[in-house]
Amino acid sequence: MKLTKKGIRIIAAFLSSFTFFWIAYNLLTDNLFGFVYIEIMSWLGHSAIVMLLLTVFSVLLKDYKIPKGFFLHRIFGLFGVIYAVSHLFVFLLSYGFNVSQILFAVSSQPFILFGDLAIIALLVVQLTSGDKWRKSHHALWRKLHYGYYVAIGGIIVHVVLASKVLRPIFYFYIAVFILLMLFHIKGVKNLLLKPRVN
Repeated sequence: MKLTKKGIRIIAAFLSSFTFFWIAYNLLTDNLFGFVYIEIMSWLGHSAIVMLLLTVFSVLLKDYKIPKGFFLHRIFGLFGVIYAVSHLFVFLLSYGFNVSQILFAVSSQPFILFGDLAIIALLVVQLTSGDKWRKSHHALWRKLHYGYYVAIGGIIVHVVLASKVLRPIFYFYIAVFILLMLFHIKGVKNLLLKPRVN
């Protein structure tokens, strides 16, 4: 059976939802122990990074021999934002939405601010991602969307500082992020990859 573009998008969306299925399964089976909010925030935070890195990778495919419609940057980007916002929501929920306690947590743990600013940048990018907005405000759209890469870096910094222990997965995130940024440099792309012939 031939896989269509729509079918690929549906599969990508289903697989991108895995963390939510995993969280639901653990909540329903009562498999969460200890600091439940922290554990859920950790899963959501790591999932956000993976989705955002996949988005950057998918954007690269647009410049090469990939049929239009098969690159999945919009799906990955949407789920990256959803996971990041869900992470923030669970954080607020863990404090019972108590504003004074939340502000104290942010002031006493600066890494939280990195995450907050990154989420704001992601939301701005997401809200201005429509084709109509891009065509009518192209110059501004391009500048705003550079903030996407800054947001990814901010989220990685947020997760690393929040853990207080440098685990191997963090080195992997940093290495992949740097590599993808290098591939976005025009000279590097022309040197290492063969551009798509229009």
